[in-house]
Amino acid sequence: MSDRDKVVERLWVFDLDGILMETGELYERALKGMARIILGIFGNSVSDQEVMTVQSEIDKAMLREINPDNGEPYLFHRSRFPLSLVRTYKFFCRKLGKKFIKSIAWRLSKIGSSVFDESEYESIVRSYVLLLFKFLKGKGDIIIILTKGADDVQFGKKKF
Repeated sequence: MSDRDKVVERLWVFDLDGILMETGELYERALKGMARIILGIFGNSVSDQEVMTVQSEIDKAMLREINPDNGEPYLFHRSRFPLSLVRTYKFFCRKLGKKFIKSIAWRLSKIGSSVFDESEYESIVRSYVLLLFKFLKGKGDIIIILTKGADDVQFGKKKF
């Protein structure tokens, strides 16, 4: 058997979020929805940029904050992002002296939770991924996909 006839098995390791899937699109959509609601409530008292900056700061601060539901840091728990949208609204209510309305907080939480809607995952897989995987598998190569985050969120993505 010549070297040409030997089957070469290669191992390929890919990151899922942001590389194979455009998960940023889902977050961008949710952030725009949050900003639309907050700007609709507070008008010219806040800017789109200020809303986005405050949300980002709140979200980052929550990474190490202890989640009261489980006594663990929020890290990548699925409740962190939706709660950061609600806390952003709460921040501006306090800052501008407006009443915090639970129904608005509920809407913002729903918008934030929409990033975990598994029915959206197939639509955000980058166009080349399935063709690339078919090609690599056809050559006998091994494909491993890595991702970090809460298990309940990540296991939903493996269906694509």
